[in-house]
Amino acid sequence: MLNRKMNCKLLSKGLEEIQVRSGKKRLVDYVAEKIVEIFIVAVFVVGISVALFIDDAPSEEVASSIEYGDQDPFEDSELPRFEAKTIPVDEFFYALHQLESGGDLNPPAGDDGLSSGPLQISWGFWKDSGVGGEYKDCRELGYAKKVSMAYYKRYEPRAVEARDYYVLFALHQGGPSWRRGQSPRPFAERGLSIMQMRQESQ
Repeated sequence: MLNRKMNCKLLSKGLEEIQVRSGKKRLVDYVAEKIVEIFIVAVFVVGISVALFIDDAPSEEVASSIEYGDQDPFEDSELPRFEAKTIPVDEFFYALHQLESGGDLNPPAGDDGLSSGPLQISWGFWKDSGVGGEYKDCRELGYAKKVSMAYYKRYEPRAVEARDYYVLFALHQGGPSWRRGQSPRPFAERGLSIMQMRQESQ
């Protein structure tokens, strides 16, 4: 009788341990499932955020994909647009050189050391141009002009073709996303003023 009671107690205790272990396993499984669900949701949210960021970021063709006049912050300028196919591009580069370095052929680095040469070209600008050579070559005016023109053709090919110097000044100062802000406006207007004065004096 005593042995039977002891066996019953042992059996009961064994069943309790099995239930506890089973409960712990179910708890572990439940927690693991929730962790996986949270991870999936997090990945989904991050993916959506990245997609939205990429969609909103300036693309390499953002400028050339917009027709002239559309979303143009300069269209209300007091200065006339230069539709000057007869004006050589060298006149544009003369004005740009004056703006960027006062016509100095060996100016100090600008933009806190981030821009170099007569046309104050940054490393990113130079890299985007795709022109061969080294960044330090931008200290030479002829090479800097070549880099700049390649950059313009990449981001504003229509402006290059039309000799829309307003757009080229703005692109040089504000980058491919210049249409999204007002900061390039004074720079572009000063450049056109220099060009206009040069034309009037000739």
